[in-house]
Amino acid sequence: MKQAERPGLHRWTRDEYARLIDHGFLDEDDPVELLDGLLLVKEPQHSRHRTSVLLVARAVERAFGEGWFVQTQSPISLDDRSEPEPDVCVVRGSPRDYVDAHPTRSSSRSRSRACAWREAGK
Repeated sequence: MKQAERPGLHRWTRDEYARLIDHGFLDEDDPVELLDGLLLVKEPQHSRHRTSVLLVARAVERAFGEGWFVQTQSPISLDDRSEPEPDVCVVRGSPRDYVDAHPTRSSSRSRSRACAWREAGK
């Protein structure tokens, strides 16, 4: 008897991820984010976590001041295969600067799970 082949793991690009949304396979509100080419389900947000995120965002926004804004649980473009939604991200400029594209690694100050995983060698 012939053994069935295991399907290969597909690593998605940000462009492919966007097309999945554009064609209705995923919805922008689906609890999924792209990390290192993998579509990962986001954890549910409990009350304490959400409160912590809001308090940190408020404190960080005050600390950075003019010329920066804080976004919570919104996408940033790290590279061709990662578009995480970090809990808190400090971004250079104003929200109007990002109407046509998400902030990038060079325009933001955040520590995402994708960065942490890469540093851990996973």
